[in-house]
Amino acid sequence: MVVAAESEHSAIALIATRQLESCRKLRQCEEMLGIAGNGAGQVGEGDLYVEDADARWEAVARVAREKTGFSVEQPADDEDLARPSKSRKFGAKANEQAQLRAATDTIYAHLYACIGRAQGLVDLEAEPLKLGPVFPGKDTIKAAMSFIYSAKSRGDTPAMYPSLAGSVLAAYNGTLRKFHLVDFDDLLLYANQVLEHSHVLEQVRGEYPYLLVDEFQDLNQLQMSLVLRLQTGIGRVTAVGDERQSIFAFRGASCEHNFATFLSHFVDAKVGRVGASDRDQDRGQGQGQAPVAGTMASLTRNYRSHQSIVDLGNIVARETGRGSALLERLRVPLTAQPSAPVVPVAVWSSRDKQSEATRIVRRISQLLRMGDCQPKDIAVISRVLNFGSYRPTGLIEQGLLREGIPFVVRGGASALKSPRMQAMMSLVRVVANSDDDVAAEKCLDTIVKDIGPAAKLKIQEFASSRLPMPSLYGRMRLVVQSTVLPKHSRASLQAFVAHVDRWAQLALSGEATLRELLRMLYDEYVKEVDEPEDPRAPVGQKTRPPDAIWEMIDAIADSLASATPGGVSAGDSDGEDLDRDGVRSEWSGRSVDPDGPCSMQALHLFSSQMCLLSSSAEDKGRVTRADSMKAMKKDKASDGPGSDGEEEEDSNAVVITTVHQAKGLEWEH
Repeated sequence: MVVAAESEHSAIALIATRQLESCRKLRQCEEMLGIAGNGAGQVGEGDLYVEDADARWEAVARVAREKTGFSVEQPADDEDLARPSKSRKFGAKANEQAQLRAATDTIYAHLYACIGRAQGLVDLEAEPLKLGPVFPGKDTIKAAMSFIYSAKSRGDTPAMYPSLAGSVLAAYNGTLRKFHLVDFDDLLLYANQVLEHSHVLEQVRGEYPYLLVDEFQDLNQLQMSLVLRLQTGIGRVTAVGDERQSIFAFRGASCEHNFATFLSHFVDAKVGRVGASDRDQDRGQGQGQAPVAGTMASLTRNYRSHQSIVDLGNIVARETGRGSALLERLRVPLTAQPSAPVVPVAVWSSRDKQSEATRIVRRISQLLRMGDCQPKDIAVISRVLNFGSYRPTGLIEQGLLREGIPFVVRGGASALKSPRMQAMMSLVRVVANSDDDVAAEKCLDTIVKDIGPAAKLKIQEFASSRLPMPSLYGRMRLVVQSTVLPKHSRASLQAFVAHVDRWAQLALSGEATLRELLRMLYDEYVKEVDEPEDPRAPVGQKTRPPDAIWEMIDAIADSLASATPGGVSAGDSDGEDLDRDGVRSEWSGRSVDPDGPCSMQALHLFSSQMCLLSSSAEDKGRVTRADSMKAMKKDKASDGPGSDGEEEEDSNAVVITTVHQAKGLEWEH
């Protein structure tokens, strides 16, 4: 199994909704042919997903051939069967995407024309599944993903939800399994399931006798369940958190529930025993010692804000916490570090975003003209820098540019989110698992040259009538043996397929080390992927140097050596490895050494490590300059790109940043 990157979740959800359409047609085909199956004939919205759909479609194709003489390899030349697949729309984005002429659509169209219409059945092509009422909003798939995140963070199953919502959740989980993928919530769920076995729980408790939980307010229910499993009745756990900083409710964080549960289990309850050894306490012994309660300490000194800001925060916290015994217990008044006197906090109200931006820019200009402060003494702090396509500080930035005031925007994508790193993740996954259609499609989009939208569509539609339908990479193999693509496109695709097959063979045979194999992938395709321009870079070096990306990849490979503590084998506990398609094969018991013989297991582990790091990458570091400051830079060009003059200029600028990015007390006023 490989961890799916968060950026791929929506694509997986889209594939899952299409699978539900196929399952509806499957059940109606079984009804038309009189095939008795689990749920055959049910084409409503409840329990739509069919786990064994591929096998059941094969049975439908066989019976259809026996009863009607229809062969999916030779479809009838009928006008009803030749109608094009209808595009689907998801919300206001109206992103139409043509349906593949899959074998299942051909079978359904034939059976409906021959049997279904006469029986008065609903034409499912004419009445597709409606997701909008269940997942409202502009972007249906985005709304569905919000539901999926929320449900999985609680460990909910599809059976706990009615109708279509449960079917979408089941199809999403099924699509992950089909592509041999897991997401972050799956890792948490499986960890909880493993710890249900007492011998495993005892072993893990012995390996990790103490537990420290940071950012406690952002735990979801599965994470909280892990804390309880590991420390209930023991109490060697410390949690650090602030319920006022909880920002991940949209991903299932249950802040108040977490604090209430922790207080009742570990602070108010008497769980530890004085004088009991760690081993005795883990085993429930040491009963002669007196039980002790946990403690709660409040960190009341604020090191990140001046006193006037802290005073305002105390007022807001007190007023919003009234009526809640839990919040009144947690929200103690804060004090600030002694500092220079500051002006009182002023609260402004503007009628719209334009007037707000104009007022802020005018105030900044006024302060600078009066000489009360320098640009570096001023900050514009927003909750976020980007909210979808909307940029809250965009008008302020435009105003500063017009006024010729230099400013720095602190925020942006980490190198782990760069196009080259994303391309590397996709390429590694295709080499490790030829059935990974999501990764294969990303490779077509980003690293295979001379493959445009038209060529990509031909590859996706090629051999779609075969049962079972080949994976996307399998279709690439078939396409290079045909003439459906132009010569230059076919040559590029053929080279890609040859490289991937050779790399997969090297991994299976162990003829190359993991580091050597990764370098081959990187040098052949990844280092040529275009990077967005970096405004901070000198002229002629506007994109991140390729070697900088390789150094990160190399470091991730090195991290695998410590990914299995104590030299434990990287394979599963049953001593088996995974081959290229996720099938189990013999595992030699080696630890993960990036400079030792490679294996598919090592490649899977590397891919999972990259995906996890990418998903948790923080935003840092984009700089924007006013035009007048660019002119000043030209005047100082003789100082060189690393001169003190340029560093001083960089530091003397208004800072536009986020609450999360700001570390505190950077600004005297």
